[in-house]
Amino acid sequence: MAERDHELEMRELILARTASGTWTSRGVARDVVEQLRSTDPEFLHEWLDRRAENCVWQTVNDITRSQRAHARQTRGRREIADAIAAHEAGDGQAMRSWLDTAYVVNPQRERKNLGDMRRPDLLYVASGYRQTARRAQMHAAFFEALANKVGDKTVREVYDDQQIDTMYHSLGLEPA
Repeated sequence: MAERDHELEMRELILARTASGTWTSRGVARDVVEQLRSTDPEFLHEWLDRRAENCVWQTVNDITRSQRAHARQTRGRREIADAIAAHEAGDGQAMRSWLDTAYVVNPQRERKNLGDMRRPDLLYVASGYRQTARRAQMHAAFFEALANKVGDKTVREVYDDQQIDTMYHSLGLEPA
């Protein structure tokens, strides 16, 4: 018996649920898992086992992203300034949520906590945020242009894939 292509089969299951209409990634995931638990639990187990390292890697990324978001959301500008002043005055805990927050610091995707960074690390992080902001602005312009053209119609009624691809690339965007 030929070995199954777990990635292809999972992709097909997902694409079948996302081909049209409105959906959420959480809802699609729940539906696919429920279906596989009842119809093909061995496939689900094998697919999960093959992706275990990737799942743990994604969880690490989720945790560090969550830590950064938490640090940003829980600290207003005044609070940040107060925490910096308290830290400079010797309070080692004042910036703890910031100092223990990890960021990618080089092209090899290595991470460091903010408290362990030096100037080159900080400049690399800043550069990444600038690039993200530029990409976000370009994506916003792309979707605004689509909105202006389609009006009350759907995108599919106005454009085909080739036209969208041409418009997308004319803005210098790369697929996500």
